[in-house]
Amino acid sequence: MKDSEIKKEQNLLESFAETFQQFTGSLTGKNLEEKLIEYSEVYGEILLNLYNQTEEIKKENRFLKKRISELENQIQEWKSNVSKEKINQKTKRLLIIITFTNIVLLLINLTIQLWKL
Repeated sequence: MKDSEIKKEQNLLESFAETFQQFTGSLTGKNLEEKLIEYSEVYGEILLNLYNQTEEIKKENRFLKKRISELENQIQEWKSNVSKEKINQKTKRLLIIITFTNIVLLLINLTIQLWKL
């Protein structure tokens, strides 16, 4: 026999063996079992990936909530400071008015004292 004929026969036998193995696998449920294992592994990887992504989103969400709370506190502090500054400005205006009024009253009093002389 020639090498090419031997090669053809080997290929034919290998093909037959593979077909026979598939046939017996389908009869015994072996192929189904292998597919189930393969799909289980794939879905397991998908679920693990989804879980990891969910955990990352939860961490980011917690960080953002904390940051929002910090910014809200800072805004409240700024509002308080602005209110205090407004009160301080009003107080300064009142002090200026009172001081000016005292000066005017002093001048009036001095004028009255001068007229008495």
